[in-house]
Amino acid sequence: MKNQGALCALFGGAIWGLSGTCGQFLFTNSSLSPLALTWIRMLIAGIVLTLLSLVKDREKVEQIVTSKKDGIRCIIFAFAGLLVCQLSYLETIQYSNSATSTVFQYSGILFIMIVTCFLEKRTPYKKELFAVCLVLLGVFFVATHGNVSGLVISHNAFVWGLIGSVSMLLYSMLPGNLLNAYGAGNVVGWAMLLNGIVLTFVVQPWKLSISLNEMTAIVLVFMVLFGTIVAFTLYLTGVAKIGAMRASMIACVEPVVATVTSALWLGTHFTFMDLVGFLMIVFGVLLVNFKKQSQQLAS
Repeated sequence: MKNQGALCALFGGAIWGLSGTCGQFLFTNSSLSPLALTWIRMLIAGIVLTLLSLVKDREKVEQIVTSKKDGIRCIIFAFAGLLVCQLSYLETIQYSNSATSTVFQYSGILFIMIVTCFLEKRTPYKKELFAVCLVLLGVFFVATHGNVSGLVISHNAFVWGLIGSVSMLLYSMLPGNLLNAYGAGNVVGWAMLLNGIVLTFVVQPWKLSISLNEMTAIVLVFMVLFGTIVAFTLYLTGVAKIGAMRASMIACVEPVVATVTSALWLGTHFTFMDLVGFLMIVFGVLLVNFKKQSQQLAS
């Protein structure tokens, strides 16, 4: 059972990493924008996940809509959490690459840790402080290559990367007890569907002129079906079998896969300082998660 859960989390994270590289490929080889791609992913994945949730537990799906308090919270999570998280991730990819975007978003665990310490009215543990230093130093190396005089990535990539980092806090903490009450699939499915519907009027697809060849169409289908629906389902299965902490640690394979696939498939060049920064951020994230997991096992 535990091995199955670990494999689910592993493959879920790996597919997410590959999905980011798919996004990088699409921005380079098609006219798709991050907003349009976000709309496609949200709408299709939202429809599929909501239909699956209706088949599995129709009552809980309907309760989210009929409960005013929970419905409002789900709406806030949809726009302030999920939408910002997904859009900033793709925007950062467009202005840099999938690996840089992924590690920027993973650095969001710093904000989660800070808010957690505030809510628990405590100071950070030594390992948490060390993790903060590692992640901040890692972001510094990725953004500047150790040169304090300026950025080596574009200003847009840095700004969207920071937005993506903060959005991880909102994405992780806004749902609160909704996930336990209704299940992650129900909550995220509704949130994606709501985002997809609203973005339809923002993107106005009937006015878009999107040119896709056979390869870009295949990559788009993979990104929507596997990179969104399958990866999400696998990861949640892993969480259910081995717990959120262990699953999130194993899913740290995502930036590794994003870096390798971006380099091998798209020929993205990474410097030694990039790789050092990536490793620092991933290790810092693992260190914070390991601390939390140790506390859970001891309680």
